[in-house]
Amino acid sequence: CDEKNKMLRLSFKAVTEGDINEAQAAEFDFEVGKIVEVSVCRKVLDGLEVTILPEEVPAFIPTVHLSDHVTNCFPLWSALEEGDTISNVMCLGKTKKKGIVLTKKPLLKACLHGVPINFSELQVGMEMVGWVKSFMPYGVFVDFPYELFGLAPIAAVSDQFILDTKSAFDIGQTVVAKVKNVDVEKKRFLVSLKVSDLTISEEGFQDRLIQGLKERMAVSEMMTCR
Repeated sequence: CDEKNKMLRLSFKAVTEGDINEAQAAEFDFEVGKIVEVSVCRKVLDGLEVTILPEEVPAFIPTVHLSDHVTNCFPLWSALEEGDTISNVMCLGKTKKKGIVLTKKPLLKACLHGVPINFSELQVGMEMVGWVKSFMPYGVFVDFPYELFGLAPIAAVSDQFILDTKSAFDIGQTVVAKVKNVDVEKKRFLVSLKVSDLTISEEGFQDRLIQGLKERMAVSEMMTCR
């Protein structure tokens, strides 16, 4: 304000959609593990842009997080349409690019309780549910809740000898990993994805199989009703 010349200077700053979304997300009571209901706003190549109800907060569900079964993810994405409501979705994390990220993976939701929420809580021998992040010639990087990620060296990826890690897993695939080594100084840890290292029950395997079949049936019903 220029009192001498009786002038008032104003500065206009463009408000973008991203600014609005960020402000809305800031007001949302976000917590990893929180179960929400969402409405599909838009389908994009790598997932679903949704709004959390009833707060109407924008969020994102990656296609690979629609199911524990990789083969079911794209059919579920294809069957869903704008305006559809998705229940029992879990808050997973926040990123600068996507904002609030959600997951529908049943196994990930079921096994969240008791998992480490920071690096200092990691212990050798722990078994954790995560998902495949990326492939390297020397192993597989695995993401876990609370922004933790570990490396499964190629020797610990499978009980069978493999040369190419991509032949054993898919990006986004749900996996169970056992912590084998924790390097506190370098803030990194190694995991094993070998079935022989894990305590997987036959009952758990059957439950995942049944869930996969239920998802297939849901896809068929959605496509039939369109």
